[in-house]
Formats: sequence, structure tokens, C-alpha cells
Amino acid sequence: MIEDAQRIFDYLPVEYKTQIESGYVDFLWDAFTTTYENQKYQFAYIAYHMLFMCFVYFQLTKIYLNIPEDIKKVLIFTGKAQSAVDNYEQKLKEAEAKKQTASHFDPFSLSGENERTIVGLFVSIGCDRNTIKRLRDLVDERNSVAHSNGNINFSVQSSLDEKIDEIIDCIDHIHQNTLSTIIDCVKRFLVESSNPEENEYSLAEDQVREIFIRKNYLSTLDLIQARNFPIEELENEEGYLYILELARSISVLYSLPEYDHVWNLALTAVQCAMESAIWEKSSHSVTLTDVPGESEPKTFKSFAELEECLVDCAKLVFHTNSPHSPEEEFPLAFEANSVVDQVLNGYDEQIADALSDLSNEG
Repeated sequence: MIEDAQRIFDYLPVEYKTQIESGYVDFLWDAFTTTYENQKYQFAYIAYHMLFMCFVYFQLTKIYLNIPEDIKKVLIFTGKAQSAVDNYEQKLKEAEAKKQTASHFDPFSLSGENERTIVGLFVSIGCDRNTIKRLRDLVDERNSVAHSNGNINFSVQSSLDEKIDEIIDCIDHIHQNTLSTIIDCVKRFLVESSNPEENEYSLAEDQVREIFIRKNYLSTLDLIQARNFPIEELENEEGYLYILELARSISVLYSLPEYDHVWNLALTAVQCAMESAIWEKSSHSVTLTDVPGESEPKTFKSFAELEECLVDCAKLVFHTNSPHSPEEEFPLAFEANSVVDQVLNGYDEQIADALSDLSNEG
């Protein structure tokens, strides 16, 4: 099914640095869908394998940009890929010496390398020998299909569908081995961009889009991982308040349609909880009489306690209604706070009247 094949876009970049890159990916997808729908499955496979190789080049570029020393240790076993990296780094040094902006690293500069060799570079992120063998087998099979040898390897849809499932499985294995790299990428970006006066872009959303997402060729699944970053680890950073703004921009920029309904439910739950509030100015407290997951009313004497309860409420509703397994990691930390902030903005005066006196007394 084309819908299953489309899963590859979960792993491809959500933003490209050039129109050539995005246009090439679109061209290959169009070639795949056209030949697939016309039952020319052999040619559809070739187009899809080329999309797979696009993923390989973008993923290796992402790894190189974030953990260059790790991948450069295995580059010594290549020829043209090593030259592509050396040429880029030489241009980078020259641009820095002249205080000029260097051109970006071109993922397709890696395409000059033998494909059986280039997929072997994934050992730099811990892919095992079995995975590397599977990747090389895919290359070998594509080479066989692409030659005019009288064989039609994919004559029926089911044979191609099975091969697409295998490709996606290999891609996902590579992605899973890249997760720690993405976490390091998130942390480095948030810390390095924590001073808005020194950033390339004045708006948080632009800084996130251009410097974090586009520069690192991040995918939808990478962004899910980014949303899970434990932001509290950076609370001692000098620019923590702006770090929070950057983190929330990551969540807002590329929303996931499958979560829209869930977050609407979470928002409604937080709103209902606040609508049930009983404000006690004399005791400097607020009592919520309708909190999801709580059988009894809950009373708070500080804003921090109230906020924490509502964040937990949003997370509970999310987990309960999530389209995925509750055991999986999904975007909670940033959006849950955003949901609560959105609701509490309408209660600023009441919160100040009921709770601020307590903090002033302390």
C-alpha cells in the first residue's frame, strides 16, 4: 500500500536547506507512486530505493553535524566520502578565516561513495553487523534489479510491499540508534541559543526552524524525541526563561495531526478543572473540585502546586487517550505546560488575589 510506503517521510527531513533537495525527494516520490499505481513494481522499487538512499545521506549528514568525531573515525575506510568531508571542512576554515558564512554541507556529496561502503558508516552510531548486512543486501538487490538481466523481481504488488516493509524496518533501526544523538543536538541548541541577542534570528520560532530543524535535517520522529527532552536539566542555565520559549516553539512549529484531538481533550480537562475552582482569599488558597484522576477536591496554597497538578492532569488525559502505547515516549513536557499556560492566562487576577499574598508573607 502506498500509505505504508509513505512512512518513509516520518524519517526524512521536515525542512530542506535547498529547493534542489526537496525537489529531488518530491520527484522520486512521484516516480514511485506513478509506477506503483500503474503496476510497474520493478521500477517503483528502484524509485523507492533511491528515496531510501536519500534517507541514508541525510541521516549520515545529521550524524556528522552532531557527532563529527565519531563518524570521522570510520570515514578512513572510504574514499570519496572522506574527500567530501575534507573539502567541506577546508572551505569552512577558509570562510571562518575571512569571517564569511560558510556554505552548508551537501548530503548528496556522499553519493559519490560506493553504496555498500556508505551504509557501513552507520557503525558509528552502534548499528550491529546484522543491520549493516541487511543494508548492503538491499543495495545488492537494487543493483540486480537495475540491470537488464531478463528478470522481473517484483511482478506483483505483494512482493514490493514486503520489500518496502523491510526497508522501513532497516530505517527505523537506524533511527533508534540515532536517538541519543538527537538528545545531544537538542541540548546543545537550547544552550547555545539561550541568549536571543546573540542569535542568528530574533524570533524564537525562526531560530528553531532555521538553526535547529533545517540545519540538522531533523525529521518528524526526531522532533517527537526533541519534545521529550527533560527541560528541567537546564534550569540552572542563565537564559533558562528563553530556553523555555525555544522549547515551546519546537512543540508549536510542527504539530502532529494524530495528537490534535488528544491535546484538545487535555485542554478541555484543564479548563474544566479551573472552572471548578473555589477561591479563598482569606486562607490564600484555591480548591479544585473537579480534577481528572482525583476522587477528592484538591486545595493549593501556592501557584507552583496548582500548576504542577494541572500539568499532571494534562499528561493523564493525554496518556489515557493517546493513539499509541502509554509505555512509549511521546511529546508531553513542553505541550503539557503550554496547555496549562494557555488556560491559566485567563485567571491571572484571581490567582494573584488568592495566592500572591502567601508568597509575599513568606
